Order: sequence, then C-alpha cells, then structure tokens
Amino acid sequence: MYKILLIIFGNDCERIKIVKLNSIESKILGNKTFLVEKEKKRIICYPMERKLLYCIAKVSKKENIIKSKYAIVDKTLADLLNVGSSIDTVEPMRDFNGYSWTTIPREIESIFHNLVYQNIRILVGQKFLDNWIKNLDYIIDYMESFENRLEKQYGKETKEKIIEELKQISVLLAIRYNPKLKLKLEKEKKEVEFKLAKIRNNQNFVQEITKEKKELTNEIKRMDETLNDKNMLQAEYERRNEKLRLEEKIFSIRILSQLMAEERKEKMKRLERLNVLLNPQKFVTFKKELEQKEKYLKLLDAEDIERKILQSILALQKTFLNCYQIKIIKVESKQELMNLFYEFRYYCLIPFKEEKPIGK
Repeated sequence: MYKILLIIFGNDCERIKIVKLNSIESKILGNKTFLVEKEKKRIICYPMERKLLYCIAKVSKKENIIKSKYAIVDKTLADLLNVGSSIDTVEPMRDFNGYSWTTIPREIESIFHNLVYQNIRILVGQKFLDNWIKNLDYIIDYMESFENRLEKQYGKETKEKIIEELKQISVLLAIRYNPKLKLKLEKEKKEVEFKLAKIRNNQNFVQEITKEKKELTNEIKRMDETLNDKNMLQAEYERRNEKLRLEEKIFSIRILSQLMAEERKEKMKRLERLNVLLNPQKFVTFKKELEQKEKYLKLLDAEDIERKILQSILALQKTFLNCYQIKIIKVESKQELMNLFYEFRYYCLIPFKEEKPIGK
C-alpha cells in the first residue's frame, strides 16, 4: 500500500479516469480493460480494483533500466522486470482480504512474468531488485552488477545459464504478451537480416561503405562552405523554405544555421561509425553483435510460442532450484535456515498454471 500511495502522491500519476462499460469513453480502451499513458501520467481503466492497482504500479515504471549495449534484450528484459514488479507490488492488496490469503491465478496479469520475477528476487534480493527497477543510479550498469552477484553466489557456469535463460524467456514473453514491443522486434529483425546479408557479401559491403563515406564527406564539405558564406546561406534558406508548408517554414537564417549545425553533427557521427566498420577488428565485433541480435530475433519465428515459453521456464526452474540448494548449503545460522524455509514455503504457492501452484 505504501508503494501505491507514493506513486499517487508523487509525480508519476496525475490523472486516473474510470470509464463505464459500453460508454463512449470506453472506446478509447478498444478490447483492453485499461490503458496506461506514461507520457501523459494518466490511467484510463474500467472500474475493476485489481486492474486499477496494477495500472498504478505500472505507470511509475521506467522503460530504460537496462543499458542499450545489451542489444535486443535491453528492451525485453526491462519489460519482464517491470511487469513482474507491478504484479508483485499489488499482490498484498489483490490476494489478502484482511483475514487470509486467497490467490486466484486468473486475476494475476501474467503468471509467467510473476514466476520469473520471484525467481530473480530470491536469487539476488529484493533491495537490489528495487534499486534496479527504480534505476536509482543511472551510472551503474545494473545488468552487469546482476551478473556479478549471480557469479559470486552461484558460480560462473550457473550465472551464464541463468542469463541466457532469462534473455530467451524475456524475448518470448514480449512476443506473447506485448504487441507493441513485438512490432518493434519484427522491424528490428528485418533491419538486422538486411545488414547481415550485406555484411556476408564482404566485397560489396566494403564498396558500399566507401561510397557512403565519400558522399558524406562531400555533404559535410558543402555544409561547411554554406555556413561560412552569407550568400550561400541565404540561397539555402530560400531553397528549403520553397519546399516547406507555411507552418513548417524556417523562421530565420539563424535558425537555419542551428539546424544545419545539428545535421552536420549527425553526419559526422555517421561518418565515424562507417570508419569503425572499415577497421577489420571493429568489423568483426559489429558482425558478432548483429549475429547475437539475430539469434534472439529468430525466436519470432517460433511456431508454438506457448510451448516454447513453457520449455524455457522449466529450464530456468531447474537452474533456480540448483541455486536454492547452494543457498541452503551456505547457511550459517539457524535463523537464516528458518528464513529460507519460510521463503520457500511461500514460493511453492506461486501459481504456475491456473489449476495448480509451482510446488505441486
């Protein structure tokens, strides 16, 4: 409840709109039961308590909690953690009626997200996970810290298995439950396949890079000449405005200079990236990165996503239970052992399917 109140009275949620079923306003929702608009800090929802609680938990989540160097999985892992955290936040209010706990699996937004999140929470601790999801210190690479914690506690081989299993599960869950993210992945898949096809034809790739470099160099040269010549700048100002609609016209030559300076900066960045690709060592790294992306994006072609998710979750469960055994072996006090027993007793009640929990 405290977390929910912090979100409401903080700066994350400024408006909650409850709409009635079959009303004109409900058309905004389409076939959904709620809509979370983070940019507008607004929630639109049917009058359903558990859905509203989930929306409030979700609206505060930051999307960029994993650095972009982790390629495809920076988006899918962030989505997995955020959804899992939102479900975990509302659990006490969803399942506790004031006298007893009653977990109804179908009321949980995603059983799989919840189970994987609980695995991660037990492996590295609630405090670390909270800091990661809140992204309290953006300088810290939380994914790297996560890997280091896993390796320190469970060994390098186990760490690598967990990371690989989580990456695959996160992509599969995004494909199954997040249509918006799935569309982005499909678009990225086409781009990656296109780039790899070009790269694998090495001779043509080098020729194209060299040609583009030459064109960019000439464009930057022309821009420099224009920016340093008043007459050329005036001519460029008139040329651009002729093609623009009234509301889009460039206000002054000074504004044009600023625009061209930004355009030049982007062209320079592109030129630097092309120079990197012509470096044999950097070229190999770039190719490996694309192949790594392709590996996860191929999951989009899976014929039976539900089955693939189950297989991946079961693989993670086996690794998780091995880690729990390590936790038990490392226990140093009776109290610590009792805490593990209580934790595991709760864990066994987490739903895995609608008809039974993970412990049965």
